Amino acid sequence: MKKFEKADPAVFFYKFTLWLTETALAEGISKLYFFTREGEFLKSLYDEAAKMWFPGKKLPAAEVLEVSRMSTFLPSCTKISLEECMRIWNQYETQSMSALLKSFYIKPGRMQQYFAKYKIDANEKIQKPWTDKRVQALFQDQAFIQAVTQEKEAKKRLLCSYLEEKGFCEQEGSSQKKSGAETAGNIQNKKIGIVDIGWRGTIQDNLCYIYPDYEIVGFYMGLQPFLSPQPVNSKKYGYINQSSLCDQILMFITPIEMLCNSPNGSTVSYQEQDGHIQAVKRKDKQENAVFFQYTQARQHKIAAYMRTYCRLAAKRQEKTNQTETRQGRIIRHSSRQDRTSYPSSKSRQDGNQRPSSKSRQDGNQRPSSKSKDRTSYSSSKSRQDRNQRPSSKSRQNRNKLAYWAIYRFVAWPDRQTANAYFSLKHDETFGMGCCLDKRKTPGLKKLFAMLPLFYKKEVWIAFLKQTTWPQGYFVKYRLYPLLAAYNAMLLYDTLKKQKRGDKKTREQT
Repeated sequence: MKKFEKADPAVFFYKFTLWLTETALAEGISKLYFFTREGEFLKSLYDEAAKMWFPGKKLPAAEVLEVSRMSTFLPSCTKISLEECMRIWNQYETQSMSALLKSFYIKPGRMQQYFAKYKIDANEKIQKPWTDKRVQALFQDQAFIQAVTQEKEAKKRLLCSYLEEKGFCEQEGSSQKKSGAETAGNIQNKKIGIVDIGWRGTIQDNLCYIYPDYEIVGFYMGLQPFLSPQPVNSKKYGYINQSSLCDQILMFITPIEMLCNSPNGSTVSYQEQDGHIQAVKRKDKQENAVFFQYTQARQHKIAAYMRTYCRLAAKRQEKTNQTETRQGRIIRHSSRQDRTSYPSSKSRQDGNQRPSSKSRQDGNQRPSSKSKDRTSYSSSKSRQDRNQRPSSKSRQNRNKLAYWAIYRFVAWPDRQTANAYFSLKHDETFGMGCCLDKRKTPGLKKLFAMLPLFYKKEVWIAFLKQTTWPQGYFVKYRLYPLLAAYNAMLLYDTLKKQKRGDKKTREQT
């Protein structure tokens, strides 16, 4: 079991699922909504843990919610303006107007007349679009604003209807029928729990803007630094963020997304069909090919590990409970015997007599260690053992193996994972307006051509960014010395940052 734990990221998903369950219970969440696509796999693991590790215990209900950044961003905008678009441009500083409209799920051809009016090429990549005078003039055009607003209202109506069918929120207008105090109380006690793979929680932000009266609590595998102001009704937890290896794990996140992927496609919009609102999804054949060739088998292995470990943990917990119950019965029985032993009439008479000087001297002496009441000692000790919670340090030690497992998956991948990654076609329509083909990464010829420039650090950093996953790139071409050197460099940089942070903390205190 130990060898398997060290070599496979399954232990990470097991620990993450337990952390998710415990944190959701502590927050008082009654239902968890798992966001597609990665949430489909995470929900299956949660269901396994709830069935085997927490049998008979009331846990938050779980349901898959078919949402995405694309399907929720435009409906979450209060108005069509440059300020609202900054929530996209803070992450994508260089963007074409075609990519912006694709992020809205609007066909660029429908707005071509407005682009032509201000001499904007829809496919032109504009650096910092909010500073471009043509883009500024476009977002001051009332006809353009009205056209996009109509699209926004239609998409928001379908999205809200879908969320109401899923029980995510109250039906529209239902809260208005209640009194002000009653409504405020319901809003104050209303918490919505969501689960996703993470990174910045953009979908949660979008839903918070749509439903400002609800507190939405997000549980994520990991969170990267936020680039936009956070809604006041939002709370986010990141599991990987508790680790000292957080920066290395979250530096390249696409491999983790590949491991948690689903073949059911990405949600882009919603449509009404047979009286119900259904999600409109987009699928990519190449992406699904990688899923069936690589991801599916890995997910089955992780699920099998979850079942095995949950079964062992449940048996261990059951034995612990039986032992504590037996000890409790012994303690109660011995204490009951002590309480029910009454003195006889003769002893009561003797008890009324004044003790002699010798007995008084003996009574002033402290009892020896052998004469201690073992029953009372064992009782207090057993109560302390039962009531004592594990310290934060022990919980961190239990999670170290989980963090190391996912770090090893990212920093020291196997060749099967690397080959699967570099045959992937990753959907980046939101923000970039296209799919990124990982098969078009630089080959060995370009790497050898750069060897004379080994002393130029900027050139190598730019090259490694083009690979999109340097560790996987080194493993794919069996460049293991470069892999070791690269990982050592990252760890060294992390240690320097941590020391710098500790120094600043000491200076502030």
